[in-house]
Amino acid sequence: MATIGGLLLKIDRFIINAIGREPLVDFRFFNTVDDNILFIILSLFIGFLTLLSLVNIFGTLLYILGAAKFWTGGVSVLVILMSILVSVNNFLIFRNIGNSIRQIFLTRITPINIIFIIILNIIFYSLDILFLEKLI
Repeated sequence: MATIGGLLLKIDRFIINAIGREPLVDFRFFNTVDDNILFIILSLFIGFLTLLSLVNIFGTLLYILGAAKFWTGGVSVLVILMSILVSVNNFLIFRNIGNSIRQIFLTRITPINIIFIIILNIIFYSLDILFLEKLI
């Protein structure tokens, strides 16, 4: 999927130029004019892998807990986390953690970001395996 998406993003610039429009080439993770096709494919692959690891753990929890417990617990955790974040907004350490996470996922992929994202994916997939082994 990342390969097809990367190739289409590279080709899209020429097609849009052919019809006389200005193509969008500067995305947040990559620039389709300046960056190599392999970098674009790697960036898309890492993004898809991270999204799939999050969806996978949500699906596992939904399967284990059932719909009612999952959504009730999810809303409860969300309300508690939001109240904590609102009350500790002035703490510098929480702001720094939030800025670091935001920088990893919303900026150009660098080697240190790749390491953090891979560690995050390993954590999510490990939690998924632990939840499924607990079920069996």
